[in-house]
Amino acid sequence: MEEPVAVRLQRTSVPYYFVHESLAQTSPSQTWLIFASIIGDSLWIAAYILIIRRGFRDRAYGVPMVALALNFTWEFIYAVVYPPVGPISTILRWSWFLTDTVIVYQFLRYGRENQVIPEARQYFYPMAIFTFVASYFGQLTYHWHFHDRWGYEDAFTINLLMSILFIYFFFNRIGLAGLSYGAAWCKMLGTTLLSITNFTQRKESWHSYSFMIYLYVATFIFDVLYIFLLRRAIAQEALVEKQAATA
Repeated sequence: MEEPVAVRLQRTSVPYYFVHESLAQTSPSQTWLIFASIIGDSLWIAAYILIIRRGFRDRAYGVPMVALALNFTWEFIYAVVYPPVGPISTILRWSWFLTDTVIVYQFLRYGRENQVIPEARQYFYPMAIFTFVASYFGQLTYHWHFHDRWGYEDAFTINLLMSILFIYFFFNRIGLAGLSYGAAWCKMLGTTLLSITNFTQRKESWHSYSFMIYLYVATFIFDVLYIFLLRRAIAQEALVEKQAATA
C-alpha cells in the first residue's frame, strides 16, 4: 500500500504546499507556512518578470548563463519529468518555467552580442548548448543518486550559485545592461522567506541540517552584497547624469 502523502511529509523538510492538494487539509499552525512559501515563490516570479522587462528594454539577457541553464533545467525536470503533487505547487512551478522560458529566449537573442570576450562571442551558441545539456543531465543524475525527491537541496544549491554569479555578472556588464534592481530585491526577499519557512519545518538535527543552513545564510549574504553593488552603481550613474545636465 502506498504511503500517504502526509506521512511522507512528516519525514521531510520540504515546503508544505508541495505535497498538499488543498489548504483545507492543513492545520491552522501550518497555514502560515503555506502562505509564506507561496509569497516567497511569487516573489521569484516577480523577479523573473522584472528581469524580462529590463532585458527587452536594454536588449540584454539578465541572468548569468550557467545560473540560467541550471535554473531552467531544474524547472523543466520538476515541472515535467517529476511534476509536483498538489495544484498550488503545480501552478507555481509552471509559472516559473514559462516566465524563465522568456529569459532563455532573451539569452539566445541577445547573448552573443552581449559578450565582451571575442572567443565567447565566437563560440557562444555551442557553449550555450553544452551548458544547458550538461545542466540537465547533471541535475537528473543528482536526483537519482542523492534521492532529492522534490529537488529541494538542488534548488537551494543553484540559488547560492546564482547569487555568487550575479556578483561576477555585475562587474562584467557595461552600464548595468539587463540588470534589474527590483529583481535583486525580489530574489533576496523571496529566498529569505523560503529559507525561513523551510528552516521552521526541518525534521533533522542541527548537525544533519547544517548544509541547508549554510545555503540559506550564504545566499542571503551574496544577495545583499549584490543589492548593495547595484544600488551604489545606480547612485553613481544618477550623479553623473546630474553633473552632465548642469554642466
